[in-house]
Amino acid sequence: MIVKVCIYIVFEIVCMLRVTNPVREQLRNGEAGGLQRSFATVNGANTSITQQNLNDVYKQANTNFTLTLAPNFTFDLGTDGLEAADANLFNKYSPEMRALRDAYKKKDSLYDKKAYYVFVVPNFNNPQQLGYMVRGRAVGFVAANANVKQVTHELAHGTFGLEHTFPTITQNTSNNLMDYNNGTQLVKAQWLIIQNEDYAISWFDNDDAGAFFGPEKTAAGVFYFINQIKVAYKKNTTVNYPLGVSVTNDDTRLKAENTYLGGIQYSFIKVIIKSSYNSVDVYNKVEKRLGQGNTYLSVQTGSYISVDNDRIMIEVPQDRLSNMLYYIKNTQTFKNLILFVNGYRPLTDQSGDPLSGVEYENSTNQIEYGDSRGYWSGIDAQFMNRIGTRTAVYADGHHSVKTSNHFSVPDFLLGYRDAGNAKYHCYNKNPINSNVCIDNSYLHRSPNYSGFSTRERNGKAAAEDFIYQIGQNIVFDKQTDTLDIVAHSMGYAYAVGMIKALKQAGIKFGRFYILAPENACSGKATWADFKEVWQYGTNEVLEKPYLQDGIAPQCKVDGITNLPQTTKGGRVYIPDNFTPKGFLESHTVKNYGWIFNKTTQEDGYVKPRQ
Repeated sequence: MIVKVCIYIVFEIVCMLRVTNPVREQLRNGEAGGLQRSFATVNGANTSITQQNLNDVYKQANTNFTLTLAPNFTFDLGTDGLEAADANLFNKYSPEMRALRDAYKKKDSLYDKKAYYVFVVPNFNNPQQLGYMVRGRAVGFVAANANVKQVTHELAHGTFGLEHTFPTITQNTSNNLMDYNNGTQLVKAQWLIIQNEDYAISWFDNDDAGAFFGPEKTAAGVFYFINQIKVAYKKNTTVNYPLGVSVTNDDTRLKAENTYLGGIQYSFIKVIIKSSYNSVDVYNKVEKRLGQGNTYLSVQTGSYISVDNDRIMIEVPQDRLSNMLYYIKNTQTFKNLILFVNGYRPLTDQSGDPLSGVEYENSTNQIEYGDSRGYWSGIDAQFMNRIGTRTAVYADGHHSVKTSNHFSVPDFLLGYRDAGNAKYHCYNKNPINSNVCIDNSYLHRSPNYSGFSTRERNGKAAAEDFIYQIGQNIVFDKQTDTLDIVAHSMGYAYAVGMIKALKQAGIKFGRFYILAPENACSGKATWADFKEVWQYGTNEVLEKPYLQDGIAPQCKVDGITNLPQTTKGGRVYIPDNFTPKGFLESHTVKNYGWIFNKTTQEDGYVKPRQ
């Protein structure tokens, strides 16, 4: 792996590191690759770190850096140094870090979008802090007096997403790069992460409202701002949003289509924000305006919800205005919480078949406030309506197919083809030969332990974001509220990681509903922490192979058949008479509505909260 590093010098900041990620396959073939990185110094700060210093540390993972130094960059950091971020989270920049990042981005509009950048500053306002880089993000910050260990440690966080070795290993007791001692050793598991993980290179952290302004983020932006309004209404506070946003720009007209919110279906939800203000007063200033058209609305004679005299406008279908108003103003909906964790998000053609060789990038490990990708097809609303909890958050457990039991997209597509052939001949009772109907070689069951571990580890990063959002964008009382979880497919491993981290933060759990989990037998949480744990999916023993879930061939969740006496649960299979079934159909989340046909006495019944 070759990493390109560009160093940019900013006054009051020492350097900025820039890294690009070229072909990683070279590493798997034993060839040395390289990463390009840049340092940028701020306000005349200097760094003595060299390209050779970086390579001496990372050569053990077969990774090389090409380091370049950018011109000085001037930025006013005041007299106390760069504002430090919370070093326990690693998923947030401080406000001053964002300001510096954005100022440089504005100055260098042609910055390399496939590179990592590290700003070197004279010092932080916390003299003990020598560096900070958000895990899996492209921008980092180090102090001028940071040594090689400290710089390479921060790069490991940002470029490769490596975690600290503690608390698994007691802090300051090892020579590992990710401990706080002076050592720079890496172990095999860390090498594999460096060589095999693919991180989306982004300048935004998990709390950047600016990340919602773009054509692919508009639905997420809708849910983000409605949640901001809802929380502010409960707390009697204001909603803040970025300055300089222009309503004449399409990026500020946020829209979600054919979506669900609070258990209610909407054909569309639009949020229009005005740029003239940087805050919006919410309490007692949210109201319906019937037939009072506005030039900002798509239907100028239509009705809408006004927030603070039209500083924010929410447009929904006429028959959903009351639903939206109730959702925003009913503070009782904050009691308890449901977390939905989706799995793999395939790229498909017009007929719905998976495309060959192309995938979405891995999850960015951040919490959202609605189903912005339309993954759940209303199954989330059915859970919310049955349980009675109206406030939900969403985590994206999507990872590459290489983390699954298929190990690669080509192998997955071969299985999909063979299962389709078998179903075509056997389901119509006209088999070419009997072996076709009993063959199950296309059901890839060999467990990918490393892939499961990757998703579990990244789930912990998402849990950090969840914990950070509590008290800000998430209303949750650790003393009285409980968290229910619904996970599908790859989302199971991701949810396991979240559960372990959330438990350490004092979150109490209610029920865990696991739909068609991928590689379910490779890991688990502590089931005694839940009141109920149910696994729904194919019966891999009795069901015909060509009718089974081929995307995530089922095996029992570890411990599901031997739960503690205090935990109710077990396995629940797709009904014999249910259709459709098959390689895709037995996995697709929209086909799991049969769960809500279960009666109160049946296993897997989703019961309302008392």
